[in-house]
Amino acid sequence: MLGDGVCQEVCLTAICEYDRGDCESQACSEGCFPYMVGDGKCQDSCYVETCLWDRADCNCSEGCYPQLRRNSECDSACATQTCEFDRGLCVSPR
Repeated sequence: MLGDGVCQEVCLTAICEYDRGDCESQACSEGCFPYMVGDGKCQDSCYVETCLWDRADCNCSEGCYPQLRRNSECDSACATQTCEFDRGLCVSPR
């Protein structure tokens, strides 16, 4: 089934080499392929409506969205441990 030109969801794993590229033509946005959506990692290319907002991979806490984590300010919604304290912006230097 690998590399046969047909995208099989069961083959969208690293061990199956993500179906050897068969799913790449089914990208939901430029640079975001089906195996990337909902994989537990937040990818900017997948955080769009057509990719179902990366199936919540980018939501580390309620109200903290990728746009907030990309700016250079401490955003209170992102000031949580799961959001890495807004990527370190919300941690006061000692």
